Amino acid sequence: RIPAPEKGVNFKVQIAAAHREVGKPYFQARHSYSGDFQIERHQGWVKYVTGNHPDYRSARDQRVAFRDSNAQR
Repeated sequence: RIPAPEKGVNFKVQIAAAHREVGKPYFQARHSYSGDFQIERHQGWVKYVTGNHPDYRSARDQRVAFRDSNAQR
């Protein structure tokens, strides 16, 4: 299923990238992340992104929170 195009500028946070697709159980076990994410494919990469922020600052804050929660593990 191809999502409908978004209007305007929206910022997302990439939480991982790989050459193969994994599911939610992987993120729960590996990163203690149980939130929603979308998959985007680009030049052979499978990119896992989350969020839909209207401004860079809120996307950056989400990225920092995700990174910090993984650093504490």
